[in-house]
Amino acid sequence: MLRANRNRVRIIPDNDAVGRDHADRIARSCRAAGLHDVCIVELPGVPAKGDVSDYLDAHSKDELVALLKAAVPYTPTTRSEPVSASSTTEHASEKAGKKKAVAQGRSVELHDPEAWPEAVDGAVLLDAIVT
Repeated sequence: MLRANRNRVRIIPDNDAVGRDHADRIARSCRAAGLHDVCIVELPGVPAKGDVSDYLDAHSKDELVALLKAAVPYTPTTRSEPVSASSTTEHASEKAGKKKAVAQGRSVELHDPEAWPEAVDGAVLLDAIVT
């Protein structure tokens, strides 16, 4: 069961192919579970294999929140293989006649979480994460 105002999902992948593929799988699972406000948020300026902590080393919490608010809704791809940063190169090599093995993932079951007993201030939570 979805609770009021609990259906917004923002996924921040690590800056590598594995992180982006994982984010895509999570987004697909969320959509399959009936969530429609799902976004994958790519953080600008994060080094290769970096993550949100690297972003916060160089940017403010307010900048992160602004990116999360401006995120574009996730649109599933129709491709059979996972999406990655090298997908353009891989697609070109497929066109050249090279066969590519399709990685198989495992299904992710999403269970209804138990609601936290008290309200959580998102800004305070982000400050605690940064600290």
